[in-house]
Amino acid sequence: MAQIMPGTPVRVIRAAGSDALRVEVLGSVRLLGIVRAHTVGLRVCRPVSLRPEGGGGPLPVMSGLDVRLIARRGKDALVETVGVVLRGQVPADALAVSCPDFLYPEPGGPLFKLRRAVQLVDPRVPERTLARVEAGEEVVGILEDAGQARVRTYGPLALEGLVPRDALAPAERKQVTLDSSGTPDHEVNIDTELYAESGGKILGRIRAGTPVLLEERRGEMARVFTLGDVRTRGLVAVRPLIRLTPVNEGEGPRERDERNCLFGGTGSLFREPLLPPQPARGGHPQH
Repeated sequence: MAQIMPGTPVRVIRAAGSDALRVEVLGSVRLLGIVRAHTVGLRVCRPVSLRPEGGGGPLPVMSGLDVRLIARRGKDALVETVGVVLRGQVPADALAVSCPDFLYPEPGGPLFKLRRAVQLVDPRVPERTLARVEAGEEVVGILEDAGQARVRTYGPLALEGLVPRDALAPAERKQVTLDSSGTPDHEVNIDTELYAESGGKILGRIRAGTPVLLEERRGEMARVFTLGDVRTRGLVAVRPLIRLTPVNEGEGPRERDERNCLFGGTGSLFREPLLPPQPARGGHPQH
């Protein structure tokens, strides 16, 4: 079993029952398998208008909105949006497996994060629900009145409506932290097969450049956990693995090879071969 991270491209091969699809995963590890149909998403890749299924005027959608495909209807596609959830139709040719992420502008007001999923209600017609906004989504606060807050969703689909005031929590600035338990210590430098831990079955193929965490060395094989857009565990040959060695301040000068530098600047990672130098044909170590 593998964990496929959001945004990983897949190729649908065929239906596998009423609510599942057989797919080829096209991420850092290439695998064949079955996933739930509703998890296979697409992305709107140009500004378009979304026509809500429940009626109402068209809504402007910016490039970068993630959606789930429900059905094709001629030149249009019925989709369900992700995060700020509603169903509607968009031009089918505006959808793709991947395209650049949405670039968030300045919010123009205080930013809040939702503690729980809520209904976004039309401020002019309180009986009408505009969308469901999932827990963790960010919204921009506009005004507060009698236990309710008027907000605008913050992202490629901007809707203005009312939500319960107690559902809002101040959004914290995102800080990057290094978790040593999930930090890669090796990288695969050529495409290589990933094997099951027992039985020798080939699970898939890891792409060159994929970061991994080496968990155990087994002779000429190693058990690794992949840390790219596909998270899975298996055995790979040792030889394609390159050790990533952190270089810290105060270690003294070291020759720098820009071609082998993964990240620039202090604290960058330099690739080093995992295997020691092999003896020359005459039996003497190479110098």
